[in-house]
Parts: sequence; structure tokens; C-alpha cells
Amino acid sequence: MSNWEEVEKSVRQYASYIWNRPANADRIGGVNFDCVVKISEIEIIAIEITKNRTLEKIREDIGKIQTIRMAMMMKNIMIRPYNLRLFTYPRNERRRKRKLYRSSFF
Repeated sequence: MSNWEEVEKSVRQYASYIWNRPANADRIGGVNFDCVVKISEIEIIAIEITKNRTLEKIREDIGKIQTIRMAMMMKNIMIRPYNLRLFTYPRNERRRKRKLYRSSFF
């Protein structure tokens, strides 16, 4: 199992704990989501997970969510979307920011 698959599995596991329902990768309205939790007949949680933090990817994910929200709204189903961005700053970048923060006060 790759590292990314483990991340997705962990997110699904936490989603199951939070909403006390099964969480699985699923397709809603023809769009694939990394994690979907069906709360009731009229409410669905859709979670998209990515480590890509470019503006294009963010716009693509928001567009994907908007498409299914409108389609499902016509069926009287509410979609509650969550968009997780997983990334860390490089070690040197964190040090530089920490130095900038400290120097601004002293």
C-alpha cells in the first residue's frame, strides 16, 4: 500500500468516527470522490483529498463540487463538501518563517 493510499484510508477512518457512518471512496453524480459519507437519504458528505496546492487544482475541485451540488439539489439532496489540502513546508522554509516571526518582535 502506498503512502497516499494510507492517507486516504486514514481520512476515511476519521470520517467514519466523526459521523458514525461508513465512509468509502464513491461516485456521486458521475464524479469520483476520495471519501463519501451518506448521513441520510437527503444528506451526503463529500471529501476531496489532495496534496497538490496549485490554484488550478483548487479551482478544479471547487468546480467538481459545484457541479454535483447543483445536480443533487435538483433531487433534494444536500451535499456537504470538504476539501483537504495535505502539504508541509520544506524544513528550511519553516526555519526562515520562524526567524522572520522572531525578528519582527525583537
